[in-house]
Amino acid sequence: MGAVLGSSGSANAQAALRGILSRVGAIVVPDPQVLVPRAYRLFDEQVNLLNKDTREEVRQLVEAMAQWCRRVQPEEPDSIAAATGSSNR
Repeated sequence: MGAVLGSSGSANAQAALRGILSRVGAIVVPDPQVLVPRAYRLFDEQVNLLNKDTREEVRQLVEAMAQWCRRVQPEEPDSIAAATGSSNR
């Protein structure tokens, strides 16, 4: 996610950062990307996001990140699950 004053919405910065993070082995959420151009128009004085469409994009991004984290989370070994009282999915 990126917010900028100009019209690009941080597309180039996000692409560069994704490339760097992938190169060092970081797990990068593939989609959605949230580009927020002219961010100064979308927030009030208390920095509340007023734009309904952008709020929905952010909600979708957070949901995708949560799903991605569940996908890549390593399984808990049975010995640890027994010791902590938790169970595998």
